[in-house]
Amino acid sequence: MLRQLSFGILCILASLLVLLNYHITRQINNTENTIKQNYIKNWQIENRIKDESDVKIEPKSQILKFYETLNKSEAKNFSQNGEDGVIQEILKLTNRNYGGNYVEIGAGDGFESNTRNLRINFDWSGVAFDYNNKNLKLNVKMKKITHMNILQIFQEQRIDREIDLLSIDTDFSDYWILEKILEFYKPKYVIHEINQQPPDQCVTVAKLNGLAFWDNHSKYFGASLCAYYCLAIRFEYTMVYCESKGVNCFWIRNDILENKFKNIDAETIQKELNPNLLYRKVKEEYKEFSRRTWIELNKCF
Repeated sequence: MLRQLSFGILCILASLLVLLNYHITRQINNTENTIKQNYIKNWQIENRIKDESDVKIEPKSQILKFYETLNKSEAKNFSQNGEDGVIQEILKLTNRNYGGNYVEIGAGDGFESNTRNLRINFDWSGVAFDYNNKNLKLNVKMKKITHMNILQIFQEQRIDREIDLLSIDTDFSDYWILEKILEFYKPKYVIHEINQQPPDQCVTVAKLNGLAFWDNHSKYFGASLCAYYCLAIRFEYTMVYCESKGVNCFWIRNDILENKFKNIDAETIQKELNPNLLYRKVKEEYKEFSRRTWIELNKCF
């Protein structure tokens, strides 16, 4: 009888231990789940804060990363400096590396130019002009171009209104010729020569009613980076880069640029890619002639 009673007590104690263990395990699991839930909640909060912070800094980071990509892309095949490589990188924006069309004004004999690489290696077609040279193989036509006749010449050549690439380097009246072109044409990308003036100087040569030439030894030619930067903004473009020798700068039409950066508008990009960043200081090669008068333009920044 006593043995049966002891056995019964042991069974009860065993059951109580099992039950107690169950409750303890459940409590531990609940505690662990609570800890996990709190950890997840805190992690979500921290990352939400981080994400919100990222949104604030992302535009500048993206823009400067794009600038550095262009800086690293410089390469020369037929261009004067590193323009060939920069052009290829920029053309990736519209997947138009192959088979585009161009106009180049001031191409010399065509052998050293901004468009020869496109024509020979990437199946581009187009026309180039020079006041003193022609080249049938590279389609360079001898034309004396001014702001007064450029639209007529474009019409005669049946230039597309939205030409893929426009490059201009006449050594003197580029600003006034480019301004006239942009009144009627909307190229996707623009390349032009600049005059090495400080980035806060918005100046250009006088607007002459006729053919004008650089004298080959003075500093009086073209227009400053600031002048072109503001001209780009006026016609809904953004200057995105000037190559490392400080000779040529590059524009992208705002609708193309905004499509690349999605949620970043052109105005925000322009604030980051400003004249102070874009300017490349190089050694002065030419002397200023005091008899020449610069035309001062309004700054846009």
